Parts: sequence; C-alpha cells; structure tokens
Amino acid sequence: MPSHINHAKGLSGVGKDAEVSEFLSGGAITTGEWVKFDTGKTGEDRANYVVQGAADGLTAGVCLDTVAAGAAATVVRVVTSGYVQGAKTDTNVLLGHTLAAAASGACAPMAAGSEDRAIGLALENDSGTACDVLVFGIR
Repeated sequence: MPSHINHAKGLSGVGKDAEVSEFLSGGAITTGEWVKFDTGKTGEDRANYVVQGAADGLTAGVCLDTVAAGAAATVVRVVTSGYVQGAKTDTNVLLGHTLAAAASGACAPMAAGSEDRAIGLALENDSGTACDVLVFGIR
C-alpha cells in the first residue's frame, strides 16, 4: 500500500491519462474531497493512509470513493495527477485559478504571494461546491 493503478482508463469522471493510486482511509471521506496523508499514523502508514484534506500542505489528491464514518482502513482510489471531475471547492474557485488546500476536504484559490504548495488548476468556475480540475502530481 499504496497501490498504483497506472492511468485511469475506463474510470468515469477521470482523464484517461490521470494517475490513480489506492490508499487506505483513515476516517470518513466523501467522493470529490481532497485528501491528505494521515499524520496521525506512524512510520510508513503515514504514506499509506489518507484522511479528509486540510490546509496543511499534505494533500495527496482527489478521492474517487466515499467511506462512511467508522469504516476506516477501507481501500480508496485517489487521483494523484491529472484530470478529475467534481473536486470539492470552497465556493470561490474560478476558471484558471491555481488551487491550494483548504479546510474540510476542499480547495481554494491560491492567495497572491502564497508559499503553499499548489495542488491543482481549475478548469471551470465552480458550481458552488465543486469543479473540474487538473490535479498537480505528488510523485
């Protein structure tokens, strides 16, 4: 773990050349949320488990699966690089915005002069809660 699914051919809502990896969930996650590495774990598990994202620079990508509360250690697929539909936003994302991690598994426009890690690029205006994005790779 994590397992690499070498390109996302055949996955709905994902670009054919997107990179998708499997991780274990460290808690509840909803489809479309940005996820981050679970630093509540120790050793190698910090890179094997993901949890709902936060504004802390540890973003892994956009989750393609939903995991209910209490169902930790469920295998989830995460777009770690490339195109994905319906990534969660903070409601302020417009076409062309460079994206940074935000609270509650969302992304937000990167602030001018920010030194945060860019996690993606908005390919459309958000719908109020989500938009299609190009995820910047972690590998």
